[in-house]
Amino acid sequence: FADLGEFSRVNTSILFDQARLCGHNCVNCSILGYHSKLGIGAMLPECRQDGEKVAFKLPEGLFVTNKTRLGSIICDGAIIGENSVVNAGGVVGEGVIIPPLSSINEYTAEGFARRYI
Repeated sequence: FADLGEFSRVNTSILFDQARLCGHNCVNCSILGYHSKLGIGAMLPECRQDGEKVAFKLPEGLFVTNKTRLGSIICDGAIIGENSVVNAGGVVGEGVIIPPLSSINEYTAEGFARRYI
């Protein structure tokens, strides 16, 4: 089961087992992997500011979804720091730790956390 903190809002999303939302989170149209964690105040918005279709930039190439409302993907074991935002089309790789107050727009690989912590 997933652990939802108080004042967290989840809208049309998939939360795998042991996904954890600490509190005051806003998750829209996103996927949270097994044992992932969102720090207090982290947000996963569902649409881009410019209104364009959401596209995921992956190592294999660009994946265009033809959807205007689609959030982000948080892979297994990833940790998102407090008050961070993973924008629509953002992908956080497996086991990545995102520092607090970050803004993620595209694919974030394994080495990201080591540079900032």
